[in-house]
Amino acid sequence: MFFKVVKASFNQRRKTVRNSVKVLSGNSVVESVYLDKRAEQLSVAEFVELTNSIEQAIKK
Repeated sequence: MFFKVVKASFNQRRKTVRNSVKVLSGNSVVESVYLDKRAEQLSVAEFVELTNSIEQAIKK
């Protein structure tokens, strides 16, 4: 899942992460402070946190 999030984020660099990973989360509501940033602004640790947030939202 981590690699899918990173790949989706960098496929459309000029978009915010929210718009890029929307297809991964489906209709689930993901809450993360990183969604309003662009992929190049996030560190590896922040991508890990974002991935965990997406996985938790999907499980709900």
